Amino acid sequence: MLLKDQSGTQSPPPVEFAASTVAVKLKEWKCNKIFLATEDKNIAQIFKNIFKDLCVTFDREYVDYKNEQAVSLVRIDRDNDHFLQGKDYLTQTILLSTCNSFVAARCSGSVGVMMLAKNFEHTYFFNLGRYGVISLD
Repeated sequence: MLLKDQSGTQSPPPVEFAASTVAVKLKEWKCNKIFLATEDKNIAQIFKNIFKDLCVTFDREYVDYKNEQAVSLVRIDRDNDHFLQGKDYLTQTILLSTCNSFVAARCSGSVGVMMLAKNFEHTYFFNLGRYGVISLD
């Protein structure tokens, strides 16, 4: 199954599809917690609503995306936001690498997690294409 965004490029899984896949893997792999790494307020809320106390998140400021904005273009109204969002991203990457199982989209962050990880017991990667290309113009 390939999902296409409005620009015609393939994209990561919709949050509901990702959550249903995580639910299957949670049971199949006999995991007792989910560490959710996201900067998206909507995704965090959906996962917390579905998985309740099983869902653990990093204490961070979440981004409220509108109109499919690019991650790199969304700012939180606070001092040093670029630095703080980068620090949060790296911290979550390191924390993910210490888990025993990993469900992720195919993206550079997932590659970073895999490079840092000692040894995952289980992995599952959504193979739905790639994120859209951002023009630097």
